[in-house]
Amino acid sequence: MSEESGTVKIITPHNMTQDAAKATVDKLVPELMRQFGERVSNLRFAWRGYVMDVSGQRAIFNIRGTLQVTDAELVLDVEAIPLLLKGRIRAQLEQWFDKNWPG
Repeated sequence: MSEESGTVKIITPHNMTQDAAKATVDKLVPELMRQFGERVSNLRFAWRGYVMDVSGQRAIFNIRGTLQVTDAELVLDVEAIPLLLKGRIRAQLEQWFDKNWPG
């Protein structure tokens, strides 16, 4: 990883079955994309079992990450976040999960 970028990791607990949590993520992804998608181009996401692969581009940075649904939590890992934006992006994502994730 370059010195200009970092990783944001957010863990959100849930009290659902893994399948129910995955279905909830599917329902919430459009809202998440409305909030953050306007700042990210070429946004792509696809499920691989219980892991959603996410990629896109913000300005000159390629962003990639995963959202893993376990039996007890969601684990969001986003890579290649510019260090100058890392704290702000982490805060925005945490706030979004606090506001929108049931439980």
